[in-house]
Amino acid sequence: MTRSATNLTRLCGVLLALVLLGAACGGGAEVAGPTDENGAEVETDGEDTFAQLSSFSEDWQETEAKITYAFESTSGDQTMEGTFTLYWKPPDGFRMDYDFGADAGQGIMISSGAQTYVCQAAQASCFEFPSQQGAPAFPFSGFFTDPDGLQAEISARAAGVDLDVSTRQLAGVTVRCYSVRGSGEGDFGEAEWCFTEDGLFVRFAGSTTGEGGGTFAMTATEIEASVADDVLDPPYEVQQFPGAGN
Repeated sequence: MTRSATNLTRLCGVLLALVLLGAACGGGAEVAGPTDENGAEVETDGEDTFAQLSSFSEDWQETEAKITYAFESTSGDQTMEGTFTLYWKPPDGFRMDYDFGADAGQGIMISSGAQTYVCQAAQASCFEFPSQQGAPAFPFSGFFTDPDGLQAEISARAAGVDLDVSTRQLAGVTVRCYSVRGSGEGDFGEAEWCFTEDGLFVRFAGSTTGEGGGTFAMTATEIEASVADDVLDPPYEVQQFPGAGN
């Protein structure tokens, strides 16, 4: 195995750890009880507010953007944090330039229809994964790889319940945030989604308690509206990852 492939194998292990950390924040709890960010009760029509949130997620599926996020994921005594810049070009795909610090360094993930690539700047190489297999997933990558992923997440957590609604400043922009919280089967969970007025997805945060619980948050720090046409082209020589598809 080449040095590049060995390094990518190590990266895959780190991505798997991220998946396990982020999975702790998915699903689980029944949600109820609207309050604003100051703790005051908010009177909301659950159906209308959910429709607003769903409309934002639908806009996200159609709006190009370049957004840099900071993220942190925790589970037990494990913590993973870093940054990534998302080049979002629906419906063609996305590119994610990530920095996971000392554990995995910097790299690029590109999804463009049938092709998925993971690239490493240090080795100036990109590995192609078969479309049916896909590259290793981030805990939040379903928001980007599946056209309906974000809407499915919102529907699973927020349909039919009251939502807290608030506004705040993120990355210099006024955004609207929707959050839910509740308990079920001995666990307590929270989730929050934030969007700009034109539908850019700028924050997700989730947490669960109990066995296997943890937290995950990704928050925009920079936002740009335009994305270059060639951003989904692999920046380095493309190779097939050894053993992929075998």
